Amino acid sequence: MDLNRALLQVEDIHSYYAKSHILQGVSFAVHPKECLSLLGRNGAGKTTTLRSVIGLVAPRSGRILFKGRPINGRQPFEISRQGIAYVPEDRQIFASLTVLENLAISMQKQRAEGPWGLDRIFELFPRLAERRRNRGSQLSGGEQQMLSIARALMTNPDLLLLDEPTEGLAPLIVEKLLEIIQSLKQSGLTIILVEQDVHATRQVADRYCILQEGLLVHRSSHAEFWSQPELQERFLGV
Repeated sequence: MDLNRALLQVEDIHSYYAKSHILQGVSFAVHPKECLSLLGRNGAGKTTTLRSVIGLVAPRSGRILFKGRPINGRQPFEISRQGIAYVPEDRQIFASLTVLENLAISMQKQRAEGPWGLDRIFELFPRLAERRRNRGSQLSGGEQQMLSIARALMTNPDLLLLDEPTEGLAPLIVEKLLEIIQSLKQSGLTIILVEQDVHATRQVADRYCILQEGLLVHRSSHAEFWSQPELQERFLGV
């Protein structure tokens, strides 16, 4: 695919929860093999943006294009089959199923020929290999997050949506997860990373978009963002 062509285009979307107007004309693009970080304070619309892309929230206006084709209005399972995987903030693993069972049920026949299978998953997540027969309820918070990411990878996505993957985890686990995300990016996977901890994005993000009260108020390259510390104070309160 031409690297100058966006893999995902979000064009002027307006998304609501009931009568609450959450996203108010958000537009951005993500190109192949890059990591775009969405930043903003709590309630800025970051999670709603990801949920709009994956189809859990249907924008009332605007367009979302994936590989040049519109996907808004489709069901989440249909969007997933197109090559988008979503790792939600609350992980949503199946607590009563084993690690192996959690991974097995996420496999898709339509995308089974991709690079991610059990062997590669366990190479990336050796801790999950050790605990493959443990139930989800028996895993630590960090292990559950690893399982949530691994389950998404089993769909062999072209685009991975990560919602607050480091939240509530110990510093050593956060460091390990960031290494994994960096490894995924280096493998050529395109990523949208939502993070409350802006410093956690520094080693993985290529570009930044900042949301504030449902509006996209800033976008910049990695170098531009980190050369302007006043942005963090103004928009993120750090």
